[in-house]
Amino acid sequence: MKMISIVMVIDVVGALADGCLTENYYLLDNNKLKGSQDEGTQQLKTAISKGDSVVWSVVALECESYVDIVGVSLGGELEEKFALKKELYPYADIGFWKADIKSKIDSEHPYYLTLQVGNEANRMRTELPAYLINSES
Repeated sequence: MKMISIVMVIDVVGALADGCLTENYYLLDNNKLKGSQDEGTQQLKTAISKGDSVVWSVVALECESYVDIVGVSLGGELEEKFALKKELYPYADIGFWKADIKSKIDSEHPYYLTLQVGNEANRMRTELPAYLINSES
């Protein structure tokens, strides 16, 4: 059982200027030793096992820029299977998404992130999928 952190680093100014996330973010996790692949890309493959918890959070390169993950799309079946939910850090107004991995996965499962970037009108979704993969394969 492990807490796996997936962090999205985003260039908010670049995303707002381009009107999309493409080429303006990358993903990292803390599970490379257990098999995660493609660190620092938009298509990170995070290795998970039954019993793990996965936490998604976002960091803006520009400290004064607002960004928040407003959705994690795993597909209906996995969202229920993994008990996906948004939570807040204690004593803070900073949100994150968490999934508790309740069963083993057999293949790569794509997911997408939806962000609020800047003001409420700027919701952007990742165009390329990142993946959850079996750490035991």
